[in-house]
Amino acid sequence: MHALVEPLVAHSIWTFARPLEPASAAAAVGAWLAGIAAGCPAPGGHVMGHIKAYASLPAGGCIQGNATSTRQPPHVELHEPAGTALVRLDVTLNVLVVGLEHAAAGGQAIRALDDVATCHGFTHSTSILPTQGEH
Repeated sequence: MHALVEPLVAHSIWTFARPLEPASAAAAVGAWLAGIAAGCPAPGGHVMGHIKAYASLPAGGCIQGNATSTRQPPHVELHEPAGTALVRLDVTLNVLVVGLEHAAAGGQAIRALDDVATCHGFTHSTSILPTQGEH
């Protein structure tokens, strides 16, 4: 049996209306991952694959997170050497979920991010990047 696995890679630039603490940005990353996971095929609540995000922080450090279940919150780590408020964040997203087509993954990622941006008060410019195709 051949299971459909189409990778999605996206780059998103978040611009905050007012400076935001890195911990709040990390919470927004987690909310984005949770929103994407909620739209994935998830037998028994477990996403078959991975949904990952990474963002470098301007003062050093990073925010990284992943989601593998709709029954548990995403795992998000904040590594920050200094608590510098953010006005912008560049986020890379990788989605590789069994049974989720590229177009569906891209649509789910954008819809989830639109909701998170509204809730957390930022705008985003997001590009879905070309991939190598189906695996």
